[in-house]
Amino acid sequence: MPTDVHFDCLNANETKIALTLNELQNSGFKICIFGTGQVGIAGFKFLKEKCFINIDCFCDNSPDKHGTKIEELSIISPKELAKNKKKTVCVVFDQTSHIEIKKQIVNMGVAHLVPIDLAKLKIYKINAEIYKINRDMEYIKMILLLQNFAPQLLKEMYSGFNISKDIAIKVAPFAFCGLRQMDNVSIGKLLMFLTSGIGVSPEMAFNIIQEASKNSAFKEMAFRPMLHIAYRLPENKKISKSVENLYDELYGDGIDLSYVSFLLWQNKEQQALSILEKHIKKLDESTICSWLAIAEFVYRAKIMKGERLKSLAKVFCAIKDNVKNDIVKKFVAKKNIAVVGNGPQELGKKSGAKIDSYDIVIRFNKFNTNKQFAIDYGKKTDVHIFTPAGGVPPNWNKEIKIFAVSHSMYDCPCSQNVQNSFIQAPLDKFTHIGIDDVMGGIYKDYCIGGPSGGARTIYYLKKILKANLHKKDIFGMALSSGKVENGEYFHDRPIIFRDHCFEFGWDNMYAEFEMYKHLFRDDP
Repeated sequence: MPTDVHFDCLNANETKIALTLNELQNSGFKICIFGTGQVGIAGFKFLKEKCFINIDCFCDNSPDKHGTKIEELSIISPKELAKNKKKTVCVVFDQTSHIEIKKQIVNMGVAHLVPIDLAKLKIYKINAEIYKINRDMEYIKMILLLQNFAPQLLKEMYSGFNISKDIAIKVAPFAFCGLRQMDNVSIGKLLMFLTSGIGVSPEMAFNIIQEASKNSAFKEMAFRPMLHIAYRLPENKKISKSVENLYDELYGDGIDLSYVSFLLWQNKEQQALSILEKHIKKLDESTICSWLAIAEFVYRAKIMKGERLKSLAKVFCAIKDNVKNDIVKKFVAKKNIAVVGNGPQELGKKSGAKIDSYDIVIRFNKFNTNKQFAIDYGKKTDVHIFTPAGGVPPNWNKEIKIFAVSHSMYDCPCSQNVQNSFIQAPLDKFTHIGIDDVMGGIYKDYCIGGPSGGARTIYYLKKILKANLHKKDIFGMALSSGKVENGEYFHDRPIIFRDHCFEFGWDNMYAEFEMYKHLFRDDP
């Protein structure tokens, strides 16, 4: 009767397994892995590469494999295993058929049975160090298939520090094989990461999300990410059609304004009009106004009236005109620029006067130039970059020369604060600088999938506009210090560790610091 050396898989680690098997091996026992499928091979790699255990042979129930070799080791039959049962440790990795295999080994009378659950041992972390040790892609694929790996893979994929882009792209399809078995939390994280359409190719990201939509529980959750990626692939008619089909399936006779805005972006005004006319009586002005493209279209088509609607329609047209005229590029040309983030890095440095001496000062979202912070962060603001969904101070600052939206006016709704600021400001101030559009470039160049707004802006100014920007011109940004701290200087507790961002690979300051050093590599 075998001694069942069973590990508590929730607590076991490579050290515990290595010590146990090494002790048995030193006592004269042979180590045999039962099973030569992908799981068995993955287990072999794990014991060899991570635990430094020398395996003696494999055993398999398939007669065709008996007498052959795998990984330069012989594959023996269960009958042959039984002959050496008193001096054999049988390791089983296949948890799906573990009960049946265990019964078989018990009946043989093998000395020791060691069942190991690779998935629960959390050996699936694919980083640069492990990949240097183990370059066998089949092994990596197998580890990925052992569990719902998507959130962990995306953390690795997006960090730009733990896994190369090439490896990420190779292993990504295998990470999502069990997509329909993932829980709501995991699928939600996955869709969040893939929304930007980077990390893997936009096409692959779309296919993954579309796969998720086949599960009724995830249909609605998948719609917006699919729509967002469709914006990035305007020439792909198949993707647009898939979005349209899912919309019809989800909403039928209902309405989703994000899709109506998408139709307007595609210049499908008649289709958008058809949907709006059916539901316009159920929609109030404030709902319509949150989507600028729809506000402009509804006002122009004369299917709804209102002063707020009229004002925002004018704003939308002004933004389109100012983008066309490239007012940001013209404004920053040959100027000395200071980019001032909202991080706590400048507190106590008294950089305010220096910042205010620049030709152009760029700030973000809810910055604060009150007297309390002016000594460190300055007062001057020439360009205010903001997200339309929120973050704009409610009162328009007349000294600001450019009021720059960082997201698409079709793909992102506007908060009440943003609408109010739009209405108050001169129309020639508004534009869309498109820093969201550089995310693909940042991933391609630096393998950062979820860059912060500051990283996107610096990349946009330095790489796209070729602006006069140097290391010394960056203030209040974690990416320039290389420290894992973030937060806003005007909060009571300015340094806020954003563990959730690092857990999921967003705003990875380590990777952004590497990007920062490379962009400014010619600076002293």
